[in-house]
Amino acid sequence: KRRAVVHSEDFTEAVAAACAKFGSQRVFIVVSRSLKAAHPTAVTRLVDRLNAAGHAVVAVYDKVLPHTPGSCLEAALGLVSQTNPDLFVALGGGSVVDAVRALRCSQIFDAKTVAEMGAVADKTVPWSKHLTDYYVDDLNLPAFPSRFVCVVTTPSGSDFSMGGGFMDEDTSVKKQFYHPGGYADVVVLDKHLMLLTPQSVWLEVGVRPVLPGVCALISNYSTHYIRRRAQAGLSDLIEALTACKQDGGDANARELAAVGTWQCVDAVVMAKGGGLPYALSHIIGSKTGMGHGATTGVTLAAYLHWCEQDLPNAASREAFATLRAAFGASRGSSHTALRSFFHNVGMPLTLAEAGVAEQFSEDVKQYMADTVFAMPIVQMGIEPRPVRSTQDVRDILELAINGAHT
Repeated sequence: KRRAVVHSEDFTEAVAAACAKFGSQRVFIVVSRSLKAAHPTAVTRLVDRLNAAGHAVVAVYDKVLPHTPGSCLEAALGLVSQTNPDLFVALGGGSVVDAVRALRCSQIFDAKTVAEMGAVADKTVPWSKHLTDYYVDDLNLPAFPSRFVCVVTTPSGSDFSMGGGFMDEDTSVKKQFYHPGGYADVVVLDKHLMLLTPQSVWLEVGVRPVLPGVCALISNYSTHYIRRRAQAGLSDLIEALTACKQDGGDANARELAAVGTWQCVDAVVMAKGGGLPYALSHIIGSKTGMGHGATTGVTLAAYLHWCEQDLPNAASREAFATLRAAFGASRGSSHTALRSFFHNVGMPLTLAEAGVAEQFSEDVKQYMADTVFAMPIVQMGIEPRPVRSTQDVRDILELAINGAHT
């Protein structure tokens, strides 16, 4: 159920090889709208290569929007029902990967509309159950009738996880799908393809996997192995993103960022998830339209600042010292060291700095605090400083909006 990671000089050959391995005859490609518009030949090359090898491309879908709002999947669900694909290719970033995971779930639960897909989310594995109560293999969920190949174009981290979903546009909350077969069967890393992503987009998305790396390192469920895995991932990401900032055409740095992402995501799954910063980052992004990368620095800095005001024991203080060192600081606070890194790669440090603070009325802040506090992933005891009330969430949100003197 875990994926194979393939380093390739030509992603079209790697995808064709995967199709041949799985005997695929009906291939459904979901591609980033921006990639298709800016580099249409990349998509054409893939379609031509697969068709020539006898792996018929039955659809190329390019309507996925940032954060994967449910409405952008309506037409895709109809196409999946009509074409019955036996292999999906995700050619794009995290929103595209999320869309493919949702579409694959529609196959096993025969969901043909977004409304029906909302009900499907309740039939797959809740995140808290997946991580705490039992192994997903014991649930006897229906197997997927299709295979899944991810071609990495941004280091979002979605390529390496098992979960996905779409945003409920009424609530700004993500409908999640977790299934033991949700991992991509093959993840393709082609550093030359990665260079097609503009430098600014690469950096904005590339800081996103810093969140799972940080959360894995300081989680109450972390172990020595998990911490070492997270440290290695963060080290690769910090080195790679710093290099990408200096030279947007550094293909090796982009590949290293993808490898660091892989390690951080693996670590956070073992550490039982991203907890509150993951949940808060998603709902802030859905509310403001900010990309997940931009919300990551804002949310993480606020969360770490809040935690460091009252770390409950020596183990958590040691974890934060290790985190501070990971960002190259020998003294001071972890949140200050993290802010320095995010500033150096050009990310906003507060929602006010991002120009969206006015969107957070008192009612919006209270809604967000209530919604996030009720999420199962926030009730699992992951956080090194316990989150005991909606007021705690509001305090973190206030720090995210306006920051504080450090």
